Amino acid sequence: MERLNAKEQINSEKINTAWDSLSNQEFSSETAEKEKNFEKASEILNHEAEEYNKLLEPFQNLQEVDENTKVKLKRFGLDIDHQEKSPVIALYEVSEPTKLEISDFAKEREYDYNELKNFANGEHQKDVKEALKERGFDNTPKTWSDQNFTTHEIALMHQIAKNAHK
Repeated sequence: MERLNAKEQINSEKINTAWDSLSNQEFSSETAEKEKNFEKASEILNHEAEEYNKLLEPFQNLQEVDENTKVKLKRFGLDIDHQEKSPVIALYEVSEPTKLEISDFAKEREYDYNELKNFANGEHQKDVKEALKERGFDNTPKTWSDQNFTTHEIALMHQIAKNAHK
């Protein structure tokens, strides 16, 4: 095998350098997008946790919660009457969630949103929209980060759409 002459070696190094910088740019933009999504997820989680905790704040224990507040808490995944809690409730109750917990929260929320969107725009969209409407969801989120919908609601809509799709 021939050795590269000095000129070929320099050109080869330039190509590697150009490739490396291109690769780094792609990685940087991907990293920037992930960081942006992470920040948005943190914002959503903090917002939901604040709202959830604000609803519970006036009550000493769950037996004292009035009916109006029970309805509002169900949006977040807490059903006091049936003693059921959505997994996201655990994150609301943590004062400082870890980066991994926030990342998992974002991935699940985005997954549920994407699946919901696929079902709502798919072959059985009429059945899906009808099933959602029957369960009280007249609208669906516009993006995975739509703060008009709680994480629990998006997950619930995903399950409703999935079941209507079958």
